[in-house]
Amino acid sequence: MEVKKKFRIPEPLWRALKLGQRVDEAYGEYQAVYWRLTNTAAPPMGDKVVGAGGYDMYTSIGIKAEKLQRLRQQYDRAVRTASEIIERLEDARFRAVLTHRYIEGMAPKESAKASHYSVDWERSIHREAIKAFKKEMAGR
Repeated sequence: MEVKKKFRIPEPLWRALKLGQRVDEAYGEYQAVYWRLTNTAAPPMGDKVVGAGGYDMYTSIGIKAEKLQRLRQQYDRAVRTASEIIERLEDARFRAVLTHRYIEGMAPKESAKASHYSVDWERSIHREAIKAFKKEMAGR
């Protein structure tokens, strides 16, 4: 029985994808606190509107905003690093598939549709693009 080699995503691509997901989550948390703050009746002077973690809502939204800003900065650096390598790839198909999947965070079906490929063909191109990305990273 033949054992398949495990498919590994290069770190710059993986980092950009995961940080993009974390930015989305942090933005959702920020929006939830903001919504609670703006849709809560104003408390009498001196009273606190208590939010997550026992902080008053104004402090809580400040904490969420700072977290979101830090994550966006990390995400921007990760995208810049991955994009620099992607742009050096010769094949436009590779650049398109990697950008769709890791920079824009598309699922394989969405990437295939955006590229006008079948899902199987997109996955095949994706495998080849990962190989080319790894070679480009090694030549860096």
